Formats: sequence, C-alpha cells, structure tokens
Amino acid sequence: MKYRAPVLVGVALAAVAAISSAVALQSEPETAARVPVAASSAAAAPEGPDESFIAATAQHLCGVQSRVYDNPKALADDYRATPTYAGLTPAQVRAFQQRLAVDREFSARLTAKLRADCRPTASPTP
Repeated sequence: MKYRAPVLVGVALAAVAAISSAVALQSEPETAARVPVAASSAAAAPEGPDESFIAATAQHLCGVQSRVYDNPKALADDYRATPTYAGLTPAQVRAFQQRLAVDREFSARLTAKLRADCRPTASPTP
C-alpha cells in the first residue's frame, strides 16, 4: 500500500507537530536528520529571518508531500527531518519552531506559503 502525504492544511498541522517534536528532541541535536533545502527558482528571496524560516520549512514540507511512501515510518521520518536553514542560527530556528506552535498568525503564514507554492507531484521514495 502506498501512503500519500496529507493535503496542504494537513501538512501545516503535521509541520507544527513535527517541529514541536523536534524542539522536544533538541537536547540531542546530533540525532535529528538534516535535509538540505535547495534554492527555489520560482520564489523571490525572503526578506527577513522569519521569512527565511517560513520559506525553508515550506519547501521541506512540499518536498515531503510530493513523495509517495511505501512505509508510513519513512513518511513520519521525513516530516520530522529538520531542513537546513541558511543564514539562521540554531537559536533562531528553535525560537521560530516554538513560535509556530503558539503563534496563530505565524503558522497561518506558513500555511499560506504552502498553499501558494506547493504543487504536489508524486514521486516514489528511493
């Protein structure tokens, strides 16, 4: 059975849950998987640190959403993976991750970014 990542709104909710889990695991930062984030050719460069965080998070979640998974654990692992946030310090990333869980406006900005930029195309996982 193939597992498809949730729709965009579900992706945002899963992101909040995954990021909250990552924050809880922050005491062991070396165990968190890192997924590099490629530059988006369609989007303009983010203007500030919060926009950089939202853009990188949205790009990561769009990538996860675009894959079809044979294994639900692989899907969960990919959602939990932390993208590389170019230009942000680990302290900034932690603060933005925590902010996603408690600031409705900030999480709504991520949801809007996902809706605007994600165009799912199914591709099998390696």
